[in-house]
Amino acid sequence: MIAENKIIYNHLDLLTNEEQEKTKKVFESKFGKLRTFIKTDLNLVVTLKIKEKQGPKKQYFFHLRTEAATKEFAITPRESDLNILGEWDITKAATRSMNQLIEIVKHRYDRITEKTIVKKE
Repeated sequence: MIAENKIIYNHLDLLTNEEQEKTKKVFESKFGKLRTFIKTDLNLVVTLKIKEKQGPKKQYFFHLRTEAATKEFAITPRESDLNILGEWDITKAATRSMNQLIEIVKHRYDRITEKTIVKKE
């Protein structure tokens, strides 16, 4: 059974308190948009990946997965895409990942809606 509408964070303890707050704020603000497409109970599993380069900078990636009764969606960058998809800014990385997931979900549910409309005519 899926717990009701929550965000599960993994590996956020690798961030500072300020970075954690920024990250959670992005995911919580965009979570409502996912809820407009997925009407059933929904969990969002957020896993942080950090790729450390030489020097003080870090590159951030998020693996996102939805858990719902109807369908599951996921955003998982491949190793070959890490240099392209990674962001140096934690807020940008979170926003980009969430926007990609929303687009995948939106595309899936738009196609379902179009098929339903066509069949009714």
